[in-house]
Amino acid sequence: MKGVEGAVMDSPIRWAGSKRALLPRLRAAMPTDYSRYIEPFAGSACLFFEASPRSAILGDFNGELIRAFQHLQIDVEAVIREIRRWDEDGGDYYDVRALQPNIGSSAEAARFLYLNRFGFNGVYRTNRLGHYNVPRGARTGKLPSGDDWRRVSRGLSTAKLRHQDFKRTIALSRAGDFLYVDPPYVTTARSTYGEYGYGSFESSKMQQLRASLQRADSRGVKIMLSFGSIEGFEDLLEAWTVVEIETTRKIAAKLESRSRVGTEILAVNYSARSLI
Repeated sequence: MKGVEGAVMDSPIRWAGSKRALLPRLRAAMPTDYSRYIEPFAGSACLFFEASPRSAILGDFNGELIRAFQHLQIDVEAVIREIRRWDEDGGDYYDVRALQPNIGSSAEAARFLYLNRFGFNGVYRTNRLGHYNVPRGARTGKLPSGDDWRRVSRGLSTAKLRHQDFKRTIALSRAGDFLYVDPPYVTTARSTYGEYGYGSFESSKMQQLRASLQRADSRGVKIMLSFGSIEGFEDLLEAWTVVEIETTRKIAAKLESRSRVGTEILAVNYSARSLI
């Protein structure tokens, strides 16, 4: 299924590890025809918003993220009313961070979106009690306008939103669907310290992900995988097309570490228009 022409929009979410800078390459590598767009690690969902598919499933382990998307989808005006209570330049960041709104409320969605906009580099990090503890960032820009939020709401209207483990989302895929998989890059040598929320994705889950993708591959699902390296996926990707791409990561707070040029892999199990 091709994307809806003229409906391309930017994701409102800033997310650590987002592939926003790689969107032209990802878009060109997508299959020209597919039934449903499925993303088990939604994050910013920037490729979903770029492709604007007519039918999609967006899943993520982060409940606050998915609930924010759900409120934007079904009651965007309530979210707009809540978020307009706070300074549009981020001046209320720490006051908003200290709030504990009811789970599932429009206030919770607005708080998440506000903190996401003005937090450091789009990082979502919690302590072991589940409390968001990211400091305020710089050069984040203003909040999206009311019309921007409404465009996002219309974009999300084609998606089923699922707060669930990646295995359950991948299991929903059928022959002819397009599955975009962009898991957090974690290894046994790298601790996430609550990045993406405690328990969201750990190195021990890599084997589960590989098995889920093998089953989807055998069902005839069209899969695109982006990841930090081929490590852990060697057997799965043996018959796939794999290219190495250059990326720039911006996470660390120390000045000398804020921008790091590295490489990632992009792999597909179908004949892509372009992977160059």
